[in-house]
Amino acid sequence: AKRDLPVRLRCLSAQGRSSRLPAQMPATRLLVLLLALVAASAFEQKLLIARKTAASWPGFASKVNRVVLGHPVVTSNAYTKWFQEGAVSDAEARDLIVQFSVFSNLFLEAQLAKVINAGSREEMREGKEILANELGVVYNNHHRHHPARAREPSLADGLDHEIVATEGTIEGGIFHFRAGHYEWLLDIGEALGLGFDDMGKRRHGAPTTLHFCDALRVIYGSEDPETALAASFAVENWAAAGFWDELIEGWKGINAKRDTRVPVGF
Repeated sequence: AKRDLPVRLRCLSAQGRSSRLPAQMPATRLLVLLLALVAASAFEQKLLIARKTAASWPGFASKVNRVVLGHPVVTSNAYTKWFQEGAVSDAEARDLIVQFSVFSNLFLEAQLAKVINAGSREEMREGKEILANELGVVYNNHHRHHPARAREPSLADGLDHEIVATEGTIEGGIFHFRAGHYEWLLDIGEALGLGFDDMGKRRHGAPTTLHFCDALRVIYGSEDPETALAASFAVENWAAAGFWDELIEGWKGINAKRDTRVPVGF
């Protein structure tokens, strides 16, 4: 629109010298015409972008399906499928918990970056919902104490039901140290013989774990809104792909062979 404006101004000037527009045009009328020209140019530009977007959408959707939704880590995670069998030694189980503890702590940096670099107040608040819940603010769900819900099976083996909620908002929620997600990992580690100093620090991370966490910080927490949005889409579809179910089945198999149960609420 800005690029076309000088051309349109020259046209307007030429028209001003014509018989249809008086040469001495009032300033207010000229301003109105200029604003109308700018608005028309902006509308034309948006219309052009919309048409190009509509034309490219099928190709874009196909690429998303191929690159993200069709990625092996989403469709067939070899590690979690192996873990699902439950034929895992204590050393292998400890390795998973240590690496996941590193991710859990470093994810806080990525989520904080997402809050800081949010493009709107709404996006900032969505980021804070995740960050605060990770740290231990229990979701405020006014229906969680309803009698009908009290008969539901437990969602959390080994967790205090009063500090576990999977729905609601942090608005009006209560902070509990024991509700912090990392503390649940510490409980698992303790059952496997791991101490506080054995988990969660950057020095405990394998190169592949650190590569993932660092990339998450840069891409998921990016200042560029399109990059951050694409990363969120990928991470959320990965997390919703069902690998949690496979891990839970694996922990059940591990517990079946142990004298001391590992809490699997996390």
